[in-house]
Amino acid sequence: MESSVQLQKEIYKLVSDMDLLQSSAQQKEEKLLQTNRACRMMMAEEKYELLMSQVDTMQDSVQHLEKELREKSRKCEEKTKETGQEQEGHSFLQSTKR
Repeated sequence: MESSVQLQKEIYKLVSDMDLLQSSAQQKEEKLLQTNRACRMMMAEEKYELLMSQVDTMQDSVQHLEKELREKSRKCEEKTKETGQEQEGHSFLQSTKR
């Protein structure tokens, strides 16, 4: 009889321990899910920051290239005017030689 009571106590303790372990495992799973969510959010934020940095760099490059293009266009217009003036001068000289 005593061994039966002892077995009942052991069974009760084992069931209680099992319930406690299951509860602890559930808490750990929830914590893991939260941590995974937080990790994904941090990775997304880092990716966003990297992309925004790349956008800034590209915008700077575009502005620099636009500035260069304006300068080249200005120089091209100057050269075109100079060439036109030289052609006029050349034409004038050609006409006076005749």
